[in-house]
Amino acid sequence: VKDRDITALGFLGSRAIGRKDYDKAIEYFEMALNLKPVNTVWTAEDLFWIGYCYYFKKDYKKSIEYFKKELGIHKKKKRNEKILESHYNIAESYNMLGQYGKSIVHLDSAIYILDKLINSLGVQNKINLLDSHINIVQLQVYNYFIMEDNLKLISFIEK
Repeated sequence: VKDRDITALGFLGSRAIGRKDYDKAIEYFEMALNLKPVNTVWTAEDLFWIGYCYYFKKDYKKSIEYFKKELGIHKKKKRNEKILESHYNIAESYNMLGQYGKSIVHLDSAIYILDKLINSLGVQNKINLLDSHINIVQLQVYNYFIMEDNLKLISFIEK
């Protein structure tokens, strides 16, 4: 198998997503996944796209399954921003299932990493990073609100 074959499968998967043909996209990304070495950043990418497709198919349990596999790889590779994003994707899926407590747990993990990343950057980079991940903060505020956990909501907003 040549790299161009794997690349072609990824391209076909992306095109299928563009057409909202998520079943076909899953098929392409799974084929690509099976051709790559396991537990690499490249397999994590395929796992993300498969999870993404299941999310848009509203099969949130399946999206969580794939996002968690992706998270495991990013943790092994110590890719903090990707770990943060994986936690967010899992939290979003739990949120869609109405499992706000589980969503909060993953968002807490994402926010912890975001805080660490922000504190390691200069002012302009802090703003850019926070701006690119503001959705995490917004979802956590929503979860605390929907769970009627006013003390945590107030504490979170003050922070």
